[in-house]
Amino acid sequence: MSATRTRVRQRHGNSWTRYRKRLERRRSVIALAVAQRLVERNERHCELV
Repeated sequence: MSATRTRVRQRHGNSWTRYRKRLERRRSVIALAVAQRLVERNERHCELV
């Protein structure tokens, strides 16, 4: 029973790390898009002023 439990835990850990990597990649992409939007807004603001 303990062997099956550890096996399930390992499988869950692998899927969790894969999911977390995917989340971090998506988060970095979103952060890049937000940064680009902020830069564009700042440039527009400078043009207005």
